[in-house]
Amino acid sequence: SEGWAVGNNGAIRHTTNGGASWSTQTSPIGGLLTSVFFFDENNGWIVSRDNWGEIIHTTNGGSTWTLQPESSLNPWNDVFFISPTKGWVVGMDSTIMRTNDGGQTWVKCNLQVSNNPYLRSVQFIDEMTGWAVGTAGFILKTEDGGINWHDVHSGHDELLQSVFFTDPLNGWASGTDGVV
Repeated sequence: SEGWAVGNNGAIRHTTNGGASWSTQTSPIGGLLTSVFFFDENNGWIVSRDNWGEIIHTTNGGSTWTLQPESSLNPWNDVFFISPTKGWVVGMDSTIMRTNDGGQTWVKCNLQVSNNPYLRSVQFIDEMTGWAVGTAGFILKTEDGGINWHDVHSGHDELLQSVFFTDPLNGWASGTDGVV
């Protein structure tokens, strides 16, 4: 029944009753917050598209949020953590970054793509296997924890907005014009 939502002007909302009511949490950054991910009730991350690469983190359920260092200056669209220490962010200019220390340091991943997709969503099923999706129907996959990514041809050229896998063989990507 606990959840978080983010939006414009640095908005962070928190519910403890399944969305019947929402309280405001204080954000250290403004602009459009594009994604929120909580690994558990305490550890969460939020990314921003408007603030050129800002990532904020909480270790106390959002009572306080702190800005994490990140040097790419890239607008972020999504964040995903498989553990309190291991996570990924995706954004503009085919950029994926990963962390192994909860976001204290971020490392740019190697992408083997022919174009320059704007990535919109990222998800992992374990510490090694993950997918990212974005513009022009791009689906990228990693099997080494996000160090290297390769193109998986989707057969579509529409923008893919979201990706979700239940295991290495079963997953969905959804996008514009009803593409699933």
